[in-house]
Amino acid sequence: MKKTITKMKVFLWTVISTILLSSVSYAQNKQITGTITGSADSESIPGAAVKVKGTNVGTSTNIDGQYSISAKVGDILVFSSLGYISKQVTVKQSNRIDVVLLSDSKTLSEVVVVGYGTMKKTDLSSAQVSISSTDINRTVNTTVEQAIQGRAAGVYVTQNSGQPGGAGGPSPRTGRPPSR
Repeated sequence: MKKTITKMKVFLWTVISTILLSSVSYAQNKQITGTITGSADSESIPGAAVKVKGTNVGTSTNIDGQYSISAKVGDILVFSSLGYISKQVTVKQSNRIDVVLLSDSKTLSEVVVVGYGTMKKTDLSSAQVSISSTDINRTVNTTVEQAIQGRAAGVYVTQNSGQPGGAGGPSPRTGRPPSR
């Protein structure tokens, strides 16, 4: 009888220890690495964001589209970049997760390139002018200045010499034409 109770205790202790140790090893962080590329051209995406969903843990890809982040098995990694559809991947046993992001042309139309970086259209507080390629193709232009002349309100284009393509250039919205 005592032998049976002792065997039961040992068996029960072994089962409980196994369960506890497996849950501890399951909860340990591991280093996940990988590369993020675009679907259209298979080029790497530098500066893409990688974040563990529901936490503040995150990183971004380097110039070659490579990343490294600490996560647990079962965590969800969120991959995102401007101009691409975000993707979520669950961390499994593998230490490497390579991701291909699909292009999203809708988000690109919400971005404006300004002289000092890029911004969302909704974040801008100043006026912007868009000149489409069809507007530019309607006339023959030998310089960029000629292409925007008369199409961008408040931008004055001057030519200081009589030679085609001579010195001069655009003057930003000063409210009056530049003095000569």
